[in-house]
Amino acid sequence: MTPAVFLQALRDWRRRPDDALLHLLFAVLLIASAAMLVQDFGQLRKAQAALSAPVPGQVEAPPAAPLGPAREGGPDAPAPDGALNAPMTFDLQSDGRLAATGTIAPGTAALFAAEVEKRGSYVRTVVLRSPGGSVQDALAMGRLIRARGFATEVPAGAYCASSCPLVFSGGVERRAGRNAALGV
Repeated sequence: MTPAVFLQALRDWRRRPDDALLHLLFAVLLIASAAMLVQDFGQLRKAQAALSAPVPGQVEAPPAAPLGPAREGGPDAPAPDGALNAPMTFDLQSDGRLAATGTIAPGTAALFAAEVEKRGSYVRTVVLRSPGGSVQDALAMGRLIRARGFATEVPAGAYCASSCPLVFSGGVERRAGRNAALGV
């Protein structure tokens, strides 16, 4: 558009009041839309600043130490010939504690259910030491623990990994001792 054409259009616009009114309404709507966008972006910026601000009293977690011999006082991964690699066994201990030690093999849930049926009235806590194993059996054990209202525990320095946390999560009360390794 050349300057001469633009000036001619400007002169024509002034002569037609209907067009002037429409242009004025359009300009008002355009300015109102721009004002709303500015307001929305301002609120968005404030919300982002609030989300990124540190929460008072929040403590940043220290970096996790790796498992293995270099970690002082912590659990090590089970030795290949250790008791944890044997199929899970159940041992009734004092104070209503049922120790579950070993690998969760297929069929372990049925053995656990039989043990609970036999001694369930005395059991209050299931103490876990396991490298995991069968996910389906671990889920079944966790459900039975929850249904019976048992607590679960991984003692200090013990190891509960892979599918074992599924059993652990079934406890109505869950405890992990100092330096216990609990994870997937």
